[in-house]
Amino acid sequence: MRGLLNVVLIISSKDEVDMTKAVGNYAPSLVEVSLFGIEIDGFSKENAVTITKETVTNTHRKAMDGTTNVFLNKHSAYKVTITLQTTSGSNSWLHLIYKLYEKYGVDFKMPLSVVDKSGDSRFFCTDVYFESVPDTEFGSSISNSEWVFICHNPSYTKGGNVPVNDIIDTLQMLD
Repeated sequence: MRGLLNVVLIISSKDEVDMTKAVGNYAPSLVEVSLFGIEIDGFSKENAVTITKETVTNTHRKAMDGTTNVFLNKHSAYKVTITLQTTSGSNSWLHLIYKLYEKYGVDFKMPLSVVDKSGDSRFFCTDVYFESVPDTEFGSSISNSEWVFICHNPSYTKGGNVPVNDIIDTLQMLD
C-alpha cells in the first residue's frame, strides 16, 4: 500500500474553449481506517477498503394517468469491506471486538471512520455492525481476510484528489 500514484485529469467547461490541466496525487498509505478510533493496518496489496451503497437513492412509481412520483430514500445503508492480509495484527483485535459484538448484539455501537488524507473522501458512521466474521484460509501463501460492516445513515463525502474549489464554492452557494 506504499507509493504515490499521479493522476492527470483534463477539466473542461462548455463556456470556455481553453482547457486547464490538473495533477492529482493519491497515496494509498494515506487512507486511514479506524474502528473505535483505533487505526486498522495490514491491508492487502490488491484492495484496502470498498464502500458500497446498499440501498437505492430513490424509487419511482408511475401512476395510471402517466405521471411519475419519485420517493427519496433518506435512510441509506452502506457496506464497508476492509481487506486485510491474514498476517495483520488488526485481525486479532477485530475478532475480539466481533466476539463482544456477538455477546451484546446490535446495541453495541461501533464508530467506523475512513479518511483519504491525500484527497477529499470521508466516511464516518456510528450505527455499524458486523455482517459476518471473515473466512480463514491456511495455505502456502498469505491470503486476505475481508471484514464486512453494514453502516446505517453515515456521513459520507466522496471526493477526488484534484483541487476543484471553484466548482465546490459554486455548489455550496446553492445549498
